[in-house]
Amino acid sequence: IRMGMSNGYKLNEKTKEITAYHEAGHAITGLFLKECDPVHKVNIIPRGMGLGVTMSVPEEDMVLYSEAYLKSKISMLLGGYCAEKKFIGSRTTGASNDIEKVTEIARTMIMKCGLSKNLLPFNYQEYNSLEEGSITLSEDVKHKVFKEIEDLITEQMEVTFNILEEYRNVVEKMVEMLLEKETIGEGDILKILQDCQIEQEKIPSYLFQK
Repeated sequence: IRMGMSNGYKLNEKTKEITAYHEAGHAITGLFLKECDPVHKVNIIPRGMGLGVTMSVPEEDMVLYSEAYLKSKISMLLGGYCAEKKFIGSRTTGASNDIEKVTEIARTMIMKCGLSKNLLPFNYQEYNSLEEGSITLSEDVKHKVFKEIEDLITEQMEVTFNILEEYRNVVEKMVEMLLEKETIGEGDILKILQDCQIEQEKIPSYLFQK
């Protein structure tokens, strides 16, 4: 229900492989960043406008979002983009929606929520309007704001690349299973981690609770 019905589109082998690496990138990043929402299911069946889905859902309703959680969210969203670049050797338009979400989270963190390293906790978003009578940010301030957003995304992208490098054998194993089954759940994910001899303390505890 959450993922929607298959749209019936059949992927060719190359696109299917790229999609498998893309979704595995999201999933592996989410599995090994403690602040990420639990990863429940991964599939490479086209649904709606998407070619695949990695389903992660919070364990409980959230009303506050920590800086660490939002940074991990950015890293997980970048997982597909980074996996394509690292394992395929090229990038596609498949990450466009992820990049849109990453940009929005990073902009909100820096411009509205005061979650920057070097800027004062100030609502820069409110004063960047073109409405009559509004205060327009100076070019110097705009540059500083953009630099904070750029640095945040760059740092989290590095986190993602490091995870994919450390667990590249898990990525390859997940891609292999996705190409075979197209949809994998928590039991499959646990088997992949165990087959790759990942230490039990590094395996998310929620995978053992089903």
